[in-house]
Amino acid sequence: MSAQGGVEVVVLTALPVEYDAVRRHLLDRDRRTHWVGIEFEVGALQGAEGQVAIAELGQGNIDAALAVVHAVELFRPSAILFVGIAGALHSDLQIGDVVTAVRVYAYQSGTMDDRGFRARPRAHDADLKLEQLARVIARSYRERPDLPPVYFRPVAAGDVVLNSLKQPLSEQLNDHYDDAGAIEMESAGMARACHTCRVPALVIRGISDRADGDKEIVDAAGSQPLAAQNAADFAVAVIVDYLSGSRRHATESKVWPPSPDLRRAAGSTPPVDRTTASSVDKASAGTARKPLSVEYQNAVRSAESYLRNGVFSRKGLIEQLSSEAGEGFSLEAATFAVDSLEIDYNKQAVKSARSYLRSGAFSRKGLIEQLSSDAGEGFTRSQAAYGADAVGL
Repeated sequence: MSAQGGVEVVVLTALPVEYDAVRRHLLDRDRRTHWVGIEFEVGALQGAEGQVAIAELGQGNIDAALAVVHAVELFRPSAILFVGIAGALHSDLQIGDVVTAVRVYAYQSGTMDDRGFRARPRAHDADLKLEQLARVIARSYRERPDLPPVYFRPVAAGDVVLNSLKQPLSEQLNDHYDDAGAIEMESAGMARACHTCRVPALVIRGISDRADGDKEIVDAAGSQPLAAQNAADFAVAVIVDYLSGSRRHATESKVWPPSPDLRRAAGSTPPVDRTTASSVDKASAGTARKPLSVEYQNAVRSAESYLRNGVFSRKGLIEQLSSEAGEGFSLEAATFAVDSLEIDYNKQAVKSARSYLRSGAFSRKGLIEQLSSDAGEGFTRSQAAYGADAVGL
């Protein structure tokens, strides 16, 4: 399926608070109207190629399913996401946490007889590619204590707002769908329609209440805007990665670096030291003329994701990609990924310096040491000095 009119991704929302949270990210917005009357806004996301369309539908699975059909008719998008808020069904989920649905249960399907409710669920798995991209972004989130936790769990979607732990529906969900982390009202219709239209789909929800009888209290405290914004921020990061022109260029046009084993066998280079890994020999790499392996492609994508969500020196980013505590890529793949990207490490050092000054007090010498030491950020001395100068030390 190829996108029409430049719209690659459609984001559906149910509530104004959800729509507004996504809309804040959209640049150069313009209106598009389906002939039946559904209004879309179309715009661009910073750092992404292609356009994104958003729509506000109101609550319910039927409207969500119809919106998918209308979006496909109008745009023929390459992916559709539903982004919004949900109630938590698991006790470890907190207000503001993000849940990416690995599966959507249409939980109200079943029969009722003298033995009680007997589930006959329909379930739709998330698109594998979109889910994997979400997992990449979630890994970068884990490196940032200021960002919300992201969980990957099934969600349950019906046409009921659940706000009780004592009603039969709560027991039904616990008995038949105990792996579902959240409950909401649109994703079952959206997922079914995407399956029928053969459009990749993903659902991202922010936790706004705990479906425990206290919904009005937490809503009044501002839980919905927080949850909607967290879900929108994460969803936009996933979409930007999905639409990333630089990622496509890196994975489609780069070539294999020469095999490290062959280079060592020829005596041209010594074994690579993890702490002093040098750049890939681009001239030698250019002679190989082989497509990138999956590992190298994924390393490039992961490096780009980390840079979008964090601050790194060259050394720090290579270690993050290659360490067992990080991504676990081979050192060669991590080094190739980092050196294939155009990274201004002076700017990275400035960002890191500002971050340190927000949380503590440093002399110029102390800040340079923190930025350049192996126990710190691992910038070069000149990069660290540039960062300290730029923040006024």
